[in-house]
Amino acid sequence: MLVPTCLLVVGSLAAWPDVPESEPNDNKSQAQSVALAPGDAIVGWCSGSLLTGAGGGNSADCFLISTPALPGITRYRLTVTTDGPAGHTLSLRGLNQSNGIIQTGDIAAQTGTTTTDPARSIWWYAFGPDAPRVHARLTGASTTTGAYRLELFSQTVQPTPLPGGPLPAGTITITTRNQGHATNTDLWVIGPDGRAIPEYGNDESAGFLSPGHSTLTRTYTRGRYIVAVSQTNLAVHLPSPADDGARSGNVMDFPGILATSSPTASVNLSTAFSAPGHARTVALGTAAPFSIAFVSFTVGGCGPADVATEGAASLDAGPDGFVTGTDFDAFILAFFSDHRLPSGTLLADITDGDGIGPPDGFLSGSDFDRFVLEFFVGCT
Repeated sequence: MLVPTCLLVVGSLAAWPDVPESEPNDNKSQAQSVALAPGDAIVGWCSGSLLTGAGGGNSADCFLISTPALPGITRYRLTVTTDGPAGHTLSLRGLNQSNGIIQTGDIAAQTGTTTTDPARSIWWYAFGPDAPRVHARLTGASTTTGAYRLELFSQTVQPTPLPGGPLPAGTITITTRNQGHATNTDLWVIGPDGRAIPEYGNDESAGFLSPGHSTLTRTYTRGRYIVAVSQTNLAVHLPSPADDGARSGNVMDFPGILATSSPTASVNLSTAFSAPGHARTVALGTAAPFSIAFVSFTVGGCGPADVATEGAASLDAGPDGFVTGTDFDAFILAFFSDHRLPSGTLLADITDGDGIGPPDGFLSGSDFDRFVLEFFVGCT
């Protein structure tokens, strides 16, 4: 007799203070919402793959997993273990896309394999201010009669800085062509606000005779950007741009998530950046399955740290196109004295409460932290 799927775990797994799976949760529309932090897990039984919505034996288990909003980029790994015969299949879910139009079909954006380490695991990356959420599905078979445990792990990712300093504002081209590799690449750019920028992605260079490489030419204003580079398919929640040579790749359900469908562990992803008077290359690669490489680059100009004029007798003189110790001293004085310009605005109000947006009319620690960050970026 088949063991009913997705029951509250008892016995050998009862010692873990984990989240019990509950029915019915056979498909994405019924997905069980679960908030997980690294080290947390979901436990249950699963011996089937039916998506009927009736629950019970022989059905899949679907979850809507939310994780903490953390600064920077976090790589998450969800593993499946069992106290019985192995054989479960774990997949990261997404949506399909047709010629740049996102559809409603539930698809596997990534599927764990027996060759990954650990076997059958799935991986994704969370970034930006939006609450990170993903859909995951577990299926089993008549042989997977043991209790399962889905455990979440995390790792902070540090982007590789683009060598050579800031690039000038304006048109910048990012490409994986002519970089000494034949990797079928995909890329997307994350903006200064921490979100993926609409239309700033490329899977395949349109019009080139060597398909598989990526080329993206876009206009950039001052700020710090991050480009994510992976093997195809790199999925974000946004549709493919009109100038992409491949516009039917899978996408994610929610913002702030990146994932690739390729389980190949070791590939060359070296990338070039070019702007008028500038040509840079950066060596990139991956060493683990479902991996994405990240490059951070700064686009120049004087930012909000330029608050004062060198040698001026008044704080009201305004910026002078340079960031020097005068700006530092002026900001500190204006911050602690609530100094207002003749326009009535606070001189030291350079950002909002989350340190990303524009001035909000108040002084807080976010203004101080943002000033320090921008001060060391300087001007180009």
